[in-house]
Amino acid sequence: MGLFLDLFERLGLFAILFIFLIRFKAFKRLLTGIASRRDKLVLAFMFGGAGIMATYSGFAFHGAIANLRGVAVALAGILGGPLVGLAAGLVAGIHRYAIDPAGLTSLSCGIATVLQGVVAAWLYPRLRRVEYDIFAAFAVGAVNEILKMTLILLLAKPFSSALHLVTVLAFPSILVNGLGNAVFVQLISTVFREQQLAKAEIRALQAQINPHFLFNAISTIISYTRTDPAIATNLLVKLAEFFRNSTATTEREVPLSVELQHCEAYLAIEQARFEERVRIHYQIDEDALDCPVPPLILQPLVENGIRHGILPRDAGGDITIQARKEQQNLHIRVADNGVGMDQAKLSGLLTTRQHPTGKEGLGIALKNVNARLVALYGRKRALRIESSPGAGTTISFSIPVTA
Repeated sequence: MGLFLDLFERLGLFAILFIFLIRFKAFKRLLTGIASRRDKLVLAFMFGGAGIMATYSGFAFHGAIANLRGVAVALAGILGGPLVGLAAGLVAGIHRYAIDPAGLTSLSCGIATVLQGVVAAWLYPRLRRVEYDIFAAFAVGAVNEILKMTLILLLAKPFSSALHLVTVLAFPSILVNGLGNAVFVQLISTVFREQQLAKAEIRALQAQINPHFLFNAISTIISYTRTDPAIATNLLVKLAEFFRNSTATTEREVPLSVELQHCEAYLAIEQARFEERVRIHYQIDEDALDCPVPPLILQPLVENGIRHGILPRDAGGDITIQARKEQQNLHIRVADNGVGMDQAKLSGLLTTRQHPTGKEGLGIALKNVNARLVALYGRKRALRIESSPGAGTTISFSIPVTA
């Protein structure tokens, strides 16, 4: 029982490391099948490094090191295929042999580690029934440990010591390594589903492009073809750019500069349509432009400010778009000097109680944006809205970025 508990304790430590690993973008690209060769190379060394850490976190046991190195290498093969599994196995396996060349199990465990990534890459696709199958992952872990125990019996000397070690260690090691594989494949499945959900949300937003905007944009372009063909040509380019940006991306994040280009394409059409009634001001810090933001997050806020803020006024008004990077946060603010709203409307704007239609439909876009921010970054990153009748509306939010 003590051996089981010691191995499970190491499994908990490895889980912490694995949760850190899955935050890397290269890992997420690997899940979606778009990882580059460089991504796979980086991940091979990361999984190999995780195998090395598993070796060091193991414990001495009858002349061997009881550890979960095989879990890291097997996951490399399951996720990245045979070459990634082989590379991770080489990194962790060579290290295992090098730290104790004369050890009882050094050679057998080193060879087993090299093979385990390849075995996992070959065996898992043949056993799985779904994309991320915890039972197939458990079986892979068990087979890999049986392989290691077999090599210990074949290569370790003296045989009596090898046999005693395998007799005591085999069952706990097979069980815990199999469970480790299953647990981490389940975690991977959760991350994969979250990515698919995020993409589905983006596709849903792309499908919600206002048909009235398209009709009005085409009408505006047609009117300019008679009076100023050069402007009409430019607006046609902007409309194509707007729809390309709206429908092409499925990434979770894009640079702020890309999101601003999407807004500018939209605003070019609206300013051509409403002329001096729509005035736009940008206050964007240079170091904020490369910061990642969710796609299609800014334009709905700007559209809301135009449609429900300044256009109800005969004289129109101003929209100010601000962005600044401050330490590990990107702060974004969209303000208008339009008609504003009272506290009753403001308090129900982002709740599910309100189901606005027609001109009161300002809540729909804001709810969508707010829901995405909360899902991606937590409730502390929700939209903040300030407004009062006749004084305009300010919508702001912040998202975490690297320093």
